[in-house]
Amino acid sequence: MEKCKRAIRKEFNVENPMRAGLKFSVAKRAIAELKGLQVSSETIADAMLYLAESTCEFTSEWGDMDESFYTSAWNNFGAALEFMDKYSLLDNFQLRVKQCVKWASPCGYGFADSIVDSYYQYYQDNI
Repeated sequence: MEKCKRAIRKEFNVENPMRAGLKFSVAKRAIAELKGLQVSSETIADAMLYLAESTCEFTSEWGDMDESFYTSAWNNFGAALEFMDKYSLLDNFQLRVKQCVKWASPCGYGFADSIVDSYYQYYQDNI
């Protein structure tokens, strides 16, 4: 799990954005490798949400990205929520999901609205 998180953080490096690769394919490959180790569903959900957190935090800290970045970030956020729902893990990760919504709130290209809409597909409470 730590290897997977390091790979994701390297691609979406909030601490040093000049070193960020910003490649979703690298992060998703790290998650796929983790899945191949036959770890628990909760561990996979954790990694999937970590990717969403990293992308939302990155854009919150460093400003607007291009539309394709937002589309990929939103798709990965949705995939994490769908996975968590499938394995009844939504309650375990709700606070972290809410943090993604907060990080996305100032972002452009309709990203904030898409993230909020995704949140409300799975959670009934207010953010």
